[in-house]
Amino acid sequence: MPTNTDHARAATGTASVNPSRRRKVRFDLITLEQAATLIGVTQATLQRWTGHGWVQDIKIGENDEVRYDPELIKSLVANLPGFLARHEPLMELDEAARLLCASKISLRRWTRIGVLECERVGDRFDRRFRLYQLESYLRNFNDKAYPLTEPLMTIEDARRELGVSKISIRRWAKAGQLSCVLINGRGDRRFFPQQLRQYVQARVREATVEEVLGEPDPAEADLELVTA
Repeated sequence: MPTNTDHARAATGTASVNPSRRRKVRFDLITLEQAATLIGVTQATLQRWTGHGWVQDIKIGENDEVRYDPELIKSLVANLPGFLARHEPLMELDEAARLLCASKISLRRWTRIGVLECERVGDRFDRRFRLYQLESYLRNFNDKAYPLTEPLMTIEDARRELGVSKISIRRWAKAGQLSCVLINGRGDRRFFPQQLRQYVQARVREATVEEVLGEPDPAEADLELVTA
């Protein structure tokens, strides 16, 4: 039989809710930045792990803001060696140099001065790297963290990929139209292949035939075609 309370809820448009069906509000969740700091990796690395399903996140609010359970993060930290062995296999010097698009000599120097972490294996203490260590290295020279999903490209590689001059590449990068990452304190740029492909697709959609085929002004034109 309906109670007076039920009638009041019906009158005010407030439905009776089964407490067991209410979503529990968590106040102890931590942000991506906090979780990454606890683990000792960059936010890009933790996002990559989360994207692969190796670390569970929690979406909250209407905008699906990402949060993490601190107990799960603490458990990951406590078992980090096993986690890394499963998901972040060691790579040799050659592969690490290829991903960063840098020379093996540079990587040896960076590890020797302590800006790039590595692990030593075997009787000769050969250098081995994990992907998160390379991502942490890049964070030293950039205002944000970047995930390494494929080998970076030099400005010459980017020039050939886009079919334009190095001047155009540098101008687009300086203007923020083309994303790049610095790989050392000297300011050497490297580019992301996926973003180069996306940039090409965007320019193809936006550019008219006249803009592509016309003779550009070297000082003002956005697109400087490289002639054979």
